[in-house]
Amino acid sequence: MQVIVLSDHTGDMVQQLGGQRAARDRADAAAHALALSRRQERKDALDREIRQALTRFRPLALLAALGGRLGMALKSPPPPPAAAAVNDQEQIWTSGHNGELLVRHRLAAQLDDDWTLLTGYENRQGEIDQILIGSNGVFAIEIKYVNGIIHAEGDRWWLDKFDQYGNLVAQGRVIADGRRRGPSLQLNEAADLLEKFLVGRVAIDRIYRAVIFSHPSAAIARIERPTVDFISAGDNLQAASLLACAGPVGIDAANASRIVALVKRDHDFHAAHKRKPKARSSSNQS
Repeated sequence: MQVIVLSDHTGDMVQQLGGQRAARDRADAAAHALALSRRQERKDALDREIRQALTRFRPLALLAALGGRLGMALKSPPPPPAAAAVNDQEQIWTSGHNGELLVRHRLAAQLDDDWTLLTGYENRQGEIDQILIGSNGVFAIEIKYVNGIIHAEGDRWWLDKFDQYGNLVAQGRVIADGRRRGPSLQLNEAADLLEKFLVGRVAIDRIYRAVIFSHPSAAIARIERPTVDFISAGDNLQAASLLACAGPVGIDAANASRIVALVKRDHDFHAAHKRKPKARSSSNQS
């Protein structure tokens, strides 16, 4: 399977947040080094005062300097700072990034180079984590790395979570993005716009949609009125099952390559307009 990275928002966020944590570590280390340096300077100054007091026979000054040195000896130097902990935000982004990589690796292990996986496609409706293109059709994939028992009714998704002893620790926890969209709605809004762009330009009549929960401990409990074609959970993602939801569409290599090029072009179009929000733009591409 060939992989084309259009963008890597999750990876970029992981790198950015990790960089911020590393910067905090460097700042803490610099502050610690400064504290040690000032402590040494104070010690050296007191040692000089002791020598001068002895040389000039100044008992009071000697007692004051010796008292200062004793106080320093009794007070431990500042301990080295602990490394900054990974905060919740970084953990969430790292989990999302790892979840996307898991799906990529599982698909790559099962599909040959006749298939192309594009990652990080984005249009004005949002991002599609992965788009798989090959002889069976075009598949838009939304990936969630959450641990729990998954439920859904239409576009409303939630999970129940149990601890290692089987005790229920969270019930009815909503699965949604920052715009309060469940995984299927989040996927379908972006996929609908891409589908509108592709249909008529290439020989396909639709984009198939898949929601994959890639955490090894995720499981599906109940799905009612699904609005996507394929749902999977856990570490047993089967590419054949994903492709079976489309049937033998029969896209040849030339048409598949054209679809890949069009998806890249559409992503670049939206990326350019996202960078220039005030620029006048047309809603249609030629």
